[in-house]
Amino acid sequence: MKHAPLFLLALSSVLAACSSNDDSSTGKTPPTNTPTDPPTDPTGGPCDLNSGFPGDDMCIPPPPAGEGIQLHVGPASYTDQAVLKPWLLEGGQEDVKCFVARIPEGGFYYLKQQNRMRPGSHHMLINLAEDDGRPEGPSTACDALGGLGSIPGSQTPSRDFPVPGTVAPEDAGLARYLPAGALAVFQLHYVNTGTDPVLREAWVNLYKMNEAEVKQRLQSVFLVADLATNIAPKTRATLKQTFTPSLPGPTRIYALNSHMHAHSETMAVWRVRGGQKELIYQSFDWAEPETATYNTVVQNPIPNAAAKQDGGVSGLLIMEPGDSLEWSCDVNNTLDTTIRFANEAYTAEMCLLAGAYVSDTPGLFAGGCVSGQCSSRFRP
Repeated sequence: MKHAPLFLLALSSVLAACSSNDDSSTGKTPPTNTPTDPPTDPTGGPCDLNSGFPGDDMCIPPPPAGEGIQLHVGPASYTDQAVLKPWLLEGGQEDVKCFVARIPEGGFYYLKQQNRMRPGSHHMLINLAEDDGRPEGPSTACDALGGLGSIPGSQTPSRDFPVPGTVAPEDAGLARYLPAGALAVFQLHYVNTGTDPVLREAWVNLYKMNEAEVKQRLQSVFLVADLATNIAPKTRATLKQTFTPSLPGPTRIYALNSHMHAHSETMAVWRVRGGQKELIYQSFDWAEPETATYNTVVQNPIPNAAAKQDGGVSGLLIMEPGDSLEWSCDVNNTLDTTIRFANEAYTAEMCLLAGAYVSDTPGLFAGGCVSGQCSSRFRP
């Protein structure tokens, strides 16, 4: 099941819109916090946007009043060029930009989530930071470490969590927590391989969960490698890392997914126990990797290198104290320049392991690795 993953992860993005008011002149229910230029030719979809950019149909309405919130990041106008400029990416360009918004309501648990983005995104990361009074909108500070945690992000335009039919009996009461007094900081990595401008814009719905139903906490897996990537032109290399978490007891890994760039041909992950390695996840798709979910309901495909089929083991995946996660990325540098670690999909590389685990303790599976040495430096 393609998700968008990623990154649940730990990094950033913003809030607002598509909430609804009755419009007696049209009989429709337009969003109240979307750009000020009303649609003149509805394109379909719940928001009836007509921005002139691809992806109008990705807009979704917010949850019904009292059932959740919507985070929206996008321009306040589709026609004011000065307002539009920070949100546009011209043809043939690539960059990473961050945007800030206030969360309308926090202090609640959630599990159900919907992510939507306009096309062109390589990743959307949503970090939570203290509301220090900074203005909403474009930001030069990405708050990459997410002091208050994170909200699961995406690598694909559409992501729903949990995927229908994937919830097992042992998943009952799983929830994440959105703290009060937080800002949402979205990190949007967009790549425009076409000739016309694309527009950065995203909508994220979080649906409240009754606290009395919460029995287990979901936390983020976020392991980065290799910060010292230095792959010579026209050569191949394998980036391999091992991370041994400090676990208070047996800890369940709920899901895993990879995050690579265009020159990575495969990413593999093993659980290491007592010197024995077991392949638990493998992906051959750098752009839209599969997510493996580990429970008693989901049957993950068996990884198949010949068919380029992502997959992993099935069933419960438990990490015992002393167990390690080992993962590697096989990189083929076909460029005439050295590949380094950077947020550039086609000219740099990353080898990042994301996902979720079940525990009341955050940060157990969060770290940065340099030349095989990993430390818990990140808190997703």
